[in-house]
Amino acid sequence: MQESIKNIIDLNKNDLDVVKEHTKYKIKYVKKYVECWLRVVTNMPNVKNINFIDCMCNAGVYQNGVLSTSIEVLKLFVEFSANHPDKKFNLFLNDNDEKRIKITKEILKLFNYNQYNNINIYCNTGDVNEYLDNLINSSFFRKDNNFIHSTILYVDPYNLGDVKIKKIINFTNKFYSEVIFNYFNSDYRRNISNSSAANKTKKIIDSMEGIEGFQPDMDEMEVEKLIRLSLKGNNIKYSFSYPFRIKTNVELYHIIFATPNRKGLIELKESLWDVFNGDTYFKSANINPNQLTLFEKEDIRDMHVQNFAIEAKELVINKFKNMTVDYKAISDFVLENTMLKETHIIKYLLNPLIDENKIIKNNIVSNRDYKNDNYTFLCSNDLKIGI
Repeated sequence: MQESIKNIIDLNKNDLDVVKEHTKYKIKYVKKYVECWLRVVTNMPNVKNINFIDCMCNAGVYQNGVLSTSIEVLKLFVEFSANHPDKKFNLFLNDNDEKRIKITKEILKLFNYNQYNNINIYCNTGDVNEYLDNLINSSFFRKDNNFIHSTILYVDPYNLGDVKIKKIINFTNKFYSEVIFNYFNSDYRRNISNSSAANKTKKIIDSMEGIEGFQPDMDEMEVEKLIRLSLKGNNIKYSFSYPFRIKTNVELYHIIFATPNRKGLIELKESLWDVFNGDTYFKSANINPNQLTLFEKEDIRDMHVQNFAIEAKELVINKFKNMTVDYKAISDFVLENTMLKETHIIKYLLNPLIDENKIIKNNIVSNRDYKNDNYTFLCSNDLKIGI
């Protein structure tokens, strides 16, 4: 297969992108989440159709042979379909470049997906906004006889202004689905107030059309918060944003994840820590692998957890000051607003706060049961926790 992929690359090199280091990490991250998602949804008896929609799928492969996100998802579909013949795995691919779709189809053929009766692939060439309209107007994703679709809508635009955010919201409001959206905050920051980039500025403003509360003078973080809030509606209940930074700590973009299900948020965090080990920037592949380090991977991970816990303490204390709340309220807030994952909360957040006499565990069931308990926050309005 590698030789066949190489031949396709050689024939189409001028139409293929050079993969960037952060793109490789992004593909790995999405692939890992989809794998976790498939483990869950393939075992749900009321789910018959499992859908991954890549609204801007590129050409399926990059110049150096790295496969695109959609092809990695197809590989997972092939793997899972054999063990779940009662499920249908549907891959929807769109790009506005006919050459890219043509190359994608050539790559797809290499995986012989046609031999699997329960895998379907639908390729389309067109503008992303028109494609989203077509999806919204389709009856395919509707609940049918108590069977639901489990869907991931993946929107990774080349520029922020390419896609109208409202159309993503309309899809998630109509159909039960999860969203992975690449928010180019650096694109917004660079162009929104740049008089020499008037066309790009207009495109970005147009992309926010219909989003209640949007103002052109908002900064990129305010816009991100608004997008996350706007995604929550008929189906979406939880969201999280992960920043992609280069080693100099400059942000390139944020991946916004939105889901109807708390389990989806928990799995997302697991995927993040598995791929990035708690780092908030991707590491360059050019680092010398023989370079000595004072710390093992587990030590680095623990340091990250400790640092994120410091921030999380301050956030939860100011969120719930003088309140009594249950574990789920604390957990949901931490999962959406910090890098901590579910398995960190008791050890690194609740127990330290109890030991510091900042909160009281009310022991409704027992002193060992944390997840079925309530917690009373005793902290004042202006508390700041330091190292």
